[in-house]
Amino acid sequence: MFIFSLIFVFIFFYAINGVLKKREELVLSFFIFALPIYITALSTTMLFGFDKLIPFMQYAKELIIIITLIVLIVRIDAPIKFHLFDKLVFSYLLIVFIYAILPLGGLSLYQKLVAAKSISVFFLVYFIGRIIPYSKINLNKYLNYIIAVAIAAGVVVTIEYFFDSHLQNYTGYTDLMFKFFNQASGGDYGLSWTFQTQNGLKRYASFYSMPLEHAASTLLSLAVIGALITRNDNKIIFNKLIIAAILATTVSVLFAVSRASIVSYFLMIYLYAIITLRIQFLKIIHYAIAIIITWFLFYIQGDVYDFVINTINFTDSSSLSHLLAWGQSMESIVLNPLGIGLGASGNTANTFGGSVGGENEFLIIGVQVGIVAMFIYTFLYGYTIFLSWVSFKHGQGKLKKLALLIFLLKIGLLLPSLTSEAESYLYISYLTWFFTGYLINLISSSENFSSQKKV
Repeated sequence: MFIFSLIFVFIFFYAINGVLKKREELVLSFFIFALPIYITALSTTMLFGFDKLIPFMQYAKELIIIITLIVLIVRIDAPIKFHLFDKLVFSYLLIVFIYAILPLGGLSLYQKLVAAKSISVFFLVYFIGRIIPYSKINLNKYLNYIIAVAIAAGVVVTIEYFFDSHLQNYTGYTDLMFKFFNQASGGDYGLSWTFQTQNGLKRYASFYSMPLEHAASTLLSLAVIGALITRNDNKIIFNKLIIAAILATTVSVLFAVSRASIVSYFLMIYLYAIITLRIQFLKIIHYAIAIIITWFLFYIQGDVYDFVINTINFTDSSSLSHLLAWGQSMESIVLNPLGIGLGASGNTANTFGGSVGGENEFLIIGVQVGIVAMFIYTFLYGYTIFLSWVSFKHGQGKLKKLALLIFLLKIGLLLPSLTSEAESYLYISYLTWFFTGYLINLISSSENFSSQKKV
């Protein structure tokens, strides 16, 4: 099990060394290979008695972000023309910074800084993608790395399912979560309630922090698959690696048993068929939907049937908890439109002793830092979808591929963002915002090139 800790530490120093030697793109290697196993690496480090290394490993991800950003800023050799997207991100970060230093809420300055990090550090990752020299990123190479991680996750979760046991039962997961994150074990499997459905159906996390992050990672992988197989003329090319990845992501999203991610997974496939004009593929999807519905109505029974029906009629405890949390969040925002302070909602709030509402990324931000920041974040989410759609329709090559990836991913992550604190899934969040920054980078570079060409 200690292999997870070794991989995490090795990738960290490998990436840091590369960044300092003018290979800033290697920060992507850390995001892709280290972040999926982040919690597993921490737990196995603690399991083998190296507790003192945990704080270093916890802050390794922020450290590499800050070092990479500083190195890139120092090495800028031409003035940057700021995009509207950049200005909105700066505005959001300024609001969060002000709330971090204001005497608002009952948390200490350190606790507020931790809370501020949880709702803003991903925008620092955005700026890495935004200012990194665009020629340094071999997009296909890093997308194939993501595919490799997806296949590995599929293999691990298949083994978990075959042996009817969670990997986390053997990594020291519960001890880590209790000691460092103030989360006691619970549920029927000695982990936490998120590892099972209401009726006891097992959810598997593979090597991710929890089943919900595992499920959300399949949306990233599916978007990457869509980008890799699509040519400029929208024709599709498959290879053995892609087929293996499709099988792996399908297994992962089903065994993770996340309703939001399962719906989003098939929605992304459907949207992909629409925007790439795959008419025959759409017909197959429609036939498949009819077969699945018929199969479900007449043949599926037991836990799976109850799980689906309870989800549809909102009678299971998970759906009810979402509704309750949303209601509390909206009530807080209405009564306190300027927010009630950092660390008042979300996972960080749970770590420090309590949360007002939550279970919705947009509302978590609104509760803490007010409606202005919430609207900026929401607008950026929609603006990203719009820009990626336009770039896909009119771009070519790397820009078109990246735009398709981001369009599918942001659409796919919308439902998980409405039902969880999606930005806490570090692997998905960091890569999403890096690629978003890189998209704006390519768009700005294309605009600059076009204007120079006209001159």
